[in-house]
Amino acid sequence: MALKKKEIQLQTVISTDEEWKNMMQSEGVTVVDIHQEWTGPCKAVHAILRKLKAELGDEVLRLSAAPADNIESLKRFRDHCEPLFLVVTRGKIVARIKGANGPLLARTVTQYVEKEKKVLAGERQRSEVRQARPRIHLES
Repeated sequence: MALKKKEIQLQTVISTDEEWKNMMQSEGVTVVDIHQEWTGPCKAVHAILRKLKAELGDEVLRLSAAPADNIESLKRFRDHCEPLFLVVTRGKIVARIKGANGPLLARTVTQYVEKEKKVLAGERQRSEVRQARPRIHLES
């Protein structure tokens, strides 16, 4: 009889304001799947996120999912059923990707992880994020 593969949790679930604050203080790059509690995280991009995690490494890239219904900092994202991914680094939201656009998500995450790896290696200075709410939209 074949053994079943034990599924490893891909994303850390952030369900309280305290967990959100802890995530915002963490080092590295965190990709947060913002969703409504009744819909759950976007499963359409799980394969892409799993591939990115394997290729880019665990030490810099973290994946999380957060229901906007439970977290006060995410109240502006409530009542929207479109998939939304936030790229967070150094406590700031540096990119916002609307829609389940896998290639755009992969390209954006790779870009920020490569920048962070260079900063950690001392090859690059950290640049300040000037724009409070960067937007990356899926063109219709």
